[in-house]
Amino acid sequence: MVQKLQKNYKIIFLILISFIIILLFLISNKGKITPAKAAEIEFVSDSSDKVEDIIKVDIKGSIVNPGVYEVSSSDRVNDVINKAGGLLEDANTSNINLSKRVKDEMVIVISNNQNVEEEAIDFETNNYTESNNSLVSINSASKEELMSLSGIGESKALAIIKYRENQKFNSIEDIKNVNGIGDSLFEKIKDSITV
Repeated sequence: MVQKLQKNYKIIFLILISFIIILLFLISNKGKITPAKAAEIEFVSDSSDKVEDIIKVDIKGSIVNPGVYEVSSSDRVNDVINKAGGLLEDANTSNINLSKRVKDEMVIVISNNQNVEEEAIDFETNNYTESNNSLVSINSASKEELMSLSGIGESKALAIIKYRENQKFNSIEDIKNVNGIGDSLFEKIKDSITV
């Protein structure tokens, strides 16, 4: 009888020790990442890296369906052209970088053959003005580039540069915060600028 009781105590003792070891193991691994959790975290991380912003781009000129389009921030000018139904027969893209990545509030102006010929004539007579297809970035343009905009002289160009030294332009409308640039001047230059 005593031997049977000792045997039962040994079994109970072994079960108790096993339970304590398992419990300690679980507690010590509580904050650790299991291989399954690591794979799950990696999957979530990969998918969130691929989330792209939806932005709006205005395309006009010699295009089938001009207008404002919602596109991905990773799209290129050529993608926007395709989304807008493609080019008209007289379209001329010789002065457009079709591979340029689009930005929010970007304006893409597609010239036609006649406009490009007129620009070439202006160039030959030394009256060439930069095409509307080359947008001026108000966040990074030089004084001279800013002065190429209609109505922007040296003092306004310097005011734009001074403003952006303290605060980045988040949208083209922010240029109206610069002293001397109001609604009427903004209307003249809005299709020629980007941030």
